[in-house]
Amino acid sequence: MSFDFDAYLAQIDPSHTWSVQHLEGGLVNLTVRAVKISSSEEGIKKGLFNNYESLILKFAPPYVAALGESAPFSQTRQIVEANALSLFSLPSGPLVSLPRNSSVLVPNPIHYDPESHVLILEDLGNLLTLSEYLTPLSEKYRHSRCDIGLCHQIGLRLGQFLADLHSRSTLDSLTPEIVRGFENPSMIEIVREAAVLPIAKYLQIFEIQDAEQLAQVVAEDFDMNLPDEEKSFTVGDLWTGGILISGTELNSTISGDGQVQTKVNGNEAKIGIIDWEFSGPGAGVYGDMAQFFAHLHLHLVAAEQDSLLHEITKVLIEAIADSYHERSRMKRPIWIVTDRAAQDETLSRPIAPQGRSPAARILRSAFILHGREIINNAIERDWSAFCKKSGTGEDDNVVVRSMVQSGAWYLRAAKETVEEFVSDENWRQLCSAKECSIMMRLLTGLK
Repeated sequence: MSFDFDAYLAQIDPSHTWSVQHLEGGLVNLTVRAVKISSSEEGIKKGLFNNYESLILKFAPPYVAALGESAPFSQTRQIVEANALSLFSLPSGPLVSLPRNSSVLVPNPIHYDPESHVLILEDLGNLLTLSEYLTPLSEKYRHSRCDIGLCHQIGLRLGQFLADLHSRSTLDSLTPEIVRGFENPSMIEIVREAAVLPIAKYLQIFEIQDAEQLAQVVAEDFDMNLPDEEKSFTVGDLWTGGILISGTELNSTISGDGQVQTKVNGNEAKIGIIDWEFSGPGAGVYGDMAQFFAHLHLHLVAAEQDSLLHEITKVLIEAIADSYHERSRMKRPIWIVTDRAAQDETLSRPIAPQGRSPAARILRSAFILHGREIINNAIERDWSAFCKKSGTGEDDNVVVRSMVQSGAWYLRAAKETVEEFVSDENWRQLCSAKECSIMMRLLTGLK
């Protein structure tokens, strides 16, 4: 199913003429940018979108747009996104302070047409997705040493926004009526089909001997009920393709307090979070963050060691982890592990949570989802841009194999029970293993 955006705009806003450009990267919807090219005299006064020079339009077909009718997908997802964006919109959105506090943008919903399944949003500008930015030799961007400062600042702001979003007080600030607007029962089975059931097959492709056992760990963790007291307001599908940044014409300066100030065209670098179709009450640190860090982990694995891109990616990851953990610690969520090293300088690692505690279960679930999403996206995303080409096709395979093995490592590290996961021996290994250093930094503050 295609959608005639030109005809739709002509119907609802005949006073203006728009040029429509299809945008790449959308999986579940058809998305375009519409740029105003002319206006009638009446349109200047009364046009529906008189105050906008460009718009983003999203059409939600009754299936996953990238896969077609063989992959049905409830159009309730668009209601969810419209409801989510309204939370952050001026003047009265209950979460309007979150973007302002961290200078992270959430697009303003302009017009929602439930009958046509079209959502029209504010255009944040011609920005890069984080996936594009972290890809070598991108046609859209060339990296320089200035990007190190950029990534540090982006990471700090993203970490703060996401920690505030996942704070229990954020979810508690929403009325029961608002929360009901995020109910989408079909989502659980969609995620099971797309992200849980393929794990055994993906592991077997790369001859992982304990594939069935690891897939069982993933399935059992997915089937656990999420207690109400552990729920946060979440993006629901947080990944590098859903984060936009301004990454061109950078100017980095040092302020009077010694902080790096990264600007684009003289203004603070833009950061935006888009695609809120899966949002609502869910798992914060062991949902959103575990998945987001899986994508970042893959970019780090794919980037050539000792390259500028590897350094940039590492700086970004560490800044997000540090900012998110420290901001979350201020709110004392149940997953925060007490830092023994901060209490006693003779100890070099954070204390493990008690085996039957919610914190232990949450940290283990974070490892499992992180490993699961590393495996899924190692295979489902295109990593060919990171591979040196020998003409044999083996280069791509080597990179993806390394990624899948990394995901399997996380699933093994989660062990078969929570008690095994936080046992002295396993915890000691987790605190010293380079493989999981970014997740331990996020979850425990270990540096």
